[in-house]
Amino acid sequence: MVCKELGVLLCLLCPVAIKPGTDQVKHHYRNRHRTVGAQLQEVIAFAASFSPSGSRPRALQDPTDEDMELPVDGSPPIAELETYAGFSCKSCRHLTRDRSNRDRHQVLAKHNEEEHEEEDEEDEGGKSSRQRRNWESVMLQSLRRAPHARYWIVETVRTRRGSRGSSRSSRSSSREGSGGVSVGASVDFGLLKLVRS
Repeated sequence: MVCKELGVLLCLLCPVAIKPGTDQVKHHYRNRHRTVGAQLQEVIAFAASFSPSGSRPRALQDPTDEDMELPVDGSPPIAELETYAGFSCKSCRHLTRDRSNRDRHQVLAKHNEEEHEEEDEEDEGGKSSRQRRNWESVMLQSLRRAPHARYWIVETVRTRRGSRGSSRSSRSSSREGSGGVSVGASVDFGLLKLVRS
């Protein structure tokens, strides 16, 4: 599928952005999802349709390009990408999903030393109230998975219960470690959905 907002190809099975070009798409689907035969040929044909000589010529961006402009913070979530619970440093634009990265940033950046000289009370985990106040809980999206993720903050949406949350669940740790989705009917549906987009 093509993400119109960003001009990138999205794999609906992962879901992440993939490099444009038939070789990269073929490599992704063959190696990551074990796609073969007619299904693989359909996906390759879809990607080829965006080449200059294809039926839908379009210049697609490379999601691995560090200079690629990401959506602005506070933008609506892109429905085809995962939305994750994360943290935003209030002193700079450091975004992370991981508490240990958050705490490491706090120490290395020394933001807490700049703000106040007086000591705050510490909780049983050794974190001062000042350290906890320097972070804001946010919802994040990224085109790529860790360790190459570049996050942006997405607006939260109200659920039927009136609580704040994301429109999609944060299925991060189990999915990231397992390498994707289950094979079978979901692959057929995802490929079909991708090809028809």
